[in-house]
Amino acid sequence: MSKRDSNGHRTPPNTNPNLPDFIHLRYTNSKGELSGQGGITIAYRRTADSEFKYEVAVARCCPTDNFCRKIGRQIASGFLAFNNCFVLNITYNLQIKDSKENQIEFYQIVRNKILEFVTKKFNFLEQKSSLPTTPEGQTLH
Repeated sequence: MSKRDSNGHRTPPNTNPNLPDFIHLRYTNSKGELSGQGGITIAYRRTADSEFKYEVAVARCCPTDNFCRKIGRQIASGFLAFNNCFVLNITYNLQIKDSKENQIEFYQIVRNKILEFVTKKFNFLEQKSSLPTTPEGQTLH
């Protein structure tokens, strides 16, 4: 879900490189519904020295714990604050203009490259919950 301003319009990511943006990834059950347990929160921000470099911090929630966006944001932000993060060099083929369409398209390119990196690095899509499930896909505690 993208950020929206007070009128409900999409807004580009933070232009202040010191403020992070977040992505939340959740597991799904066998029916394709979101699971309440486990997930990943990604915090990222542009570095001060280059508009092509991004710092990316990842907070993982154990598959047996309830996923909480607020706690994930706090942990991932802490990793960024103490430089416990990855630095990605993201290249793109857009001509940077001040148009809103280019900003949104660039924002999507950055998010997609970060998602691609994190899902490969942490094998997110291949992980399954370690808890047993019923035939209906419900997790047994």
